[in-house]
Amino acid sequence: MKYLTLISLLLPINAFAVNVNCLVKAMIKAESSGDPEAINITHIGVSYGLMQIQLSTAQDMGFRGTLAELFKPAVNKKYGTRYIKYLLRRYHDQVYLSLDAYNRGMQKAEDYPYKGDWKNHPYVGKIIGFMEEICPVKVQLSAN
Repeated sequence: MKYLTLISLLLPINAFAVNVNCLVKAMIKAESSGDPEAINITHIGVSYGLMQIQLSTAQDMGFRGTLAELFKPAVNKKYGTRYIKYLLRRYHDQVYLSLDAYNRGMQKAEDYPYKGDWKNHPYVGKIIGFMEEICPVKVQLSAN
């Protein structure tokens, strides 16, 4: 049985049920396909490296290096992980909402919340699918 498939119901998934390392691996696969030199330019800004983190976001998380340093896998992963952990705390361990904010930005995620089934969300659904592939969660969630 695919354990994460059942969380696609309307149950919020909590961080305690998710291995953050697994989450980060899935995010790296979705964000950059593991390419540490990946760059993505959108209307929001420019994102860099494995976790496609913006320089300003990394700086908000304490990064004080150069843009070239942000491409180093360990550095990029450190600040991308720090950011997703920050979002998990901000949104009370709601992984779906935290992933949406990571993808669209906190302001958009808050001002224009996603109303559909999270498994159909283009970004969140992709991450959940990759998590199922990479390291299936062995915790079954119930409605209790």
